[in-house]
Amino acid sequence: LNGNVLKYGDSILYKSFNIMELQPTVWLNGSSVVKDGSNYVSKWNDLSGNENHAVQVSGANQPLYVADGGDEFNNYPVIRFDGSNDLFNGTLINGIESSSITIFAVANGGLKGEFVCEDGIFTISTPEEGFHFGRGTSGRSLFIWNKNQFFRGLNELPYEGFQAKILSAKKIINIRTTLYINSNVIATSTNATLNGAFTNTNYVIGKSTYYYKGSFAEIIVFKKELTETERMDVERYLNAKYNIY
Repeated sequence: LNGNVLKYGDSILYKSFNIMELQPTVWLNGSSVVKDGSNYVSKWNDLSGNENHAVQVSGANQPLYVADGGDEFNNYPVIRFDGSNDLFNGTLINGIESSSITIFAVANGGLKGEFVCEDGIFTISTPEEGFHFGRGTSGRSLFIWNKNQFFRGLNELPYEGFQAKILSAKKIINIRTTLYINSNVIATSTNATLNGAFTNTNYVIGKSTYYYKGSFAEIIVFKKELTETERMDVERYLNAKYNIY
């Protein structure tokens, strides 16, 4: 599915939409993976055309491919991370350190302890020097770390776990960062450090200071600010596909 299905009352309206027209930098979903006979994934192929693939050569650190993610993912495949040591290593995305960023992840979250831990979804470099987007149990919500400036929502993602949601963020370089869950704004900040540049390294899926526990159906990263119309187009595409809300 590469379009939007919009509901108005009992009517269903269809708006043609091709996500490639927005030029994603990284686009990962369950339709294109390299896995072994036990369904452990060694490569998550980037569908953007930029060859920003995510790989894991160590069998002990490979997430699990699940062909049917169940009702919460509308029966689409997911990549399941165990919260212990699963992660993917990505490429160096040139220029992302000084660009605006818009990111989406369709994910659920597994049970985590009440102790403070920040589980990475998409991260670059260290929290002190880089950019981290993930789930934090300290605030039970989404977070962004940018150059050691920490920013989060509050109590939207319980540590007991949560069903599939569309988790997203938009960082407008040197202006503002906004966090969203299921398209709703949960927090926004104009902090200069949070919205500034960071040190670039290869991206990582699944680890910040701690490893992510849960499943991802789709992750899309744009090395630019999406307009609100464009952001909503992506939200509608994801919601129509996975029937999240």
